[in-house]
Amino acid sequence: MSENEINMPEQQENNRNPDGTFKEGMSGNPQGRPKGKGLKEYDREKFAKMTDEEKEEFLKTIANEMSSVIWRFIIMWH
Repeated sequence: MSENEINMPEQQENNRNPDGTFKEGMSGNPQGRPKGKGLKEYDREKFAKMTDEEKEEFLKTIANEMSSVIWRFIIMWH
């Protein structure tokens, strides 16, 4: 094995060039994203379990953060 070659499992060797980069049109993750709960589902479940008071506080926090971000963009582009 040359100094530039990377030692990897045989199934991955077919997707890669000798220097370890992926061949054109080949993926580094051929099986795709692992199955399971995504961030959106996790957040929906968590929000659904909150009390009305917790939801109100959460939404106030989000609104404050968003206004801060918006002002930063306005100042940056002004």
